[in-house]
Amino acid sequence: MNNITDFSIYLQQRAKATQTRQTAILANLEADASEREAAVYEEALRDYEEKNAGRF
Repeated sequence: MNNITDFSIYLQQRAKATQTRQTAILANLEADASEREAAVYEEALRDYEEKNAGRF
C-alpha cells in the first residue's frame, strides 16, 4: 500500500512539473511572438516614415 501511495504522489508531482514546464514554454513562445510582431510594426513604421519623409 505504501508503494502505491508513494507512486501516486510521484505521478502527481511529475504531472505538476510537466504542467509548470508547459506553462513556461508557452509564456516564452508568446513573448517571442510579441517581439517578432513588434519588430514587424517597427519596420513598417520606418518604411512609412522613409516614404513620407518629405510630405510633412
